[in-house]
Amino acid sequence: MKNTDIELHVRGKSIFIDDIVTPENLLHAKLFTSPVAKGILKKTDISKALKATGVAGVFTYKDIPGKNQIGHIIHDQPFFAVDSLEYIGQPIGMVVADTKRNAAAACKLIELEINELQPEFDPRTAYHKGLIHGQKRILTNGDASTAWKKCAHIAEGRIDSGPQEHFYFETQRALAVPLAYDTIKVYASAQAPGAFHHHIA
Repeated sequence: MKNTDIELHVRGKSIFIDDIVTPENLLHAKLFTSPVAKGILKKTDISKALKATGVAGVFTYKDIPGKNQIGHIIHDQPFFAVDSLEYIGQPIGMVVADTKRNAAAACKLIELEINELQPEFDPRTAYHKGLIHGQKRILTNGDASTAWKKCAHIAEGRIDSGPQEHFYFETQRALAVPLAYDTIKVYASAQAPGAFHHHIA
């Protein structure tokens, strides 16, 4: 199957979010995230960030009027952390300011009180501790017990394989432009436009 985007990408002709002329008085959002791999978020103090230069607002899970959830398949991923921190870089909140630089500077003023816990990185140990996401799934095809009896050779042991993630051409981002009749147009650099629309709605 021919990828219709690839020729534009490699020639540098694809239009990305940063290529779009932005409107005046544009506000920039910057996430402030977890500095630890696992922990309990005890307190988030945004008072200094709110007073910082150019800041229009600072938002946490308390400011989300709908569901604080962005899990695509399994709904186990909060948009902003509530109390549990599960990975480095997990979004805790967002600063909105008049420039990217001011938003980033304000993020550094946010004070977090975290009870850091020991993360578990070995999947087998995590499984034995019950630290698994979702539910256990067993896939079968045919009668396995009968099939073993027919095997001329059986190899047993253990194999480990590292994770594999596909390559992104651009950091995922979006540009939201207010329109007439309380509508909003969103330009999104994302692999799942449908999911983007769903979460915004």
